[in-house]
Amino acid sequence: MKKTSSRAHHVPAKIEFVAEDGILTPHKNRKKIIMQILTLFVVALVALEHIGIAGLEMFAKPEQQANAFDMPLDFVKNPHAKVALANQGIYNGLLGILILMMILFFTGTTLKIILIMLMLYVIIVAVYGAITASKKIVFLQGLPALVALILVLFFYR
Repeated sequence: MKKTSSRAHHVPAKIEFVAEDGILTPHKNRKKIIMQILTLFVVALVALEHIGIAGLEMFAKPEQQANAFDMPLDFVKNPHAKVALANQGIYNGLLGILILMMILFFTGTTLKIILIMLMLYVIIVAVYGAITASKKIVFLQGLPALVALILVLFFYR
């Protein structure tokens, strides 16, 4: 006859781990982690917006460019204006790629400082664009960057 043990098997409590600066540590506060993820998501949206703007500036038809950037169609069709838009587009596209790369390659305080600087850069450029080109730039580019900056300052550790 087989003897059965009367002792119950002990199952340890489930412990969740999260990555902090590349090191797995026990989960402490789920809300903080959710806000950090949301923050990086909003920053990524700012980056994707700039990549989209680059696509408009570099590859869109003149009618789309004139509509998107509040410029006269005959101006946008000018070869010099096309070159200027494409040149501006490469800057916007690479800025978007840079922001995404920073999210992928850095963490912690280093990433926080980089994101603060990049979001301030976007805000300053948006204000300048609103003054010199179109008022809607400050809302379309500056406002998302401002929201991202606030999230980075208050919720990214």
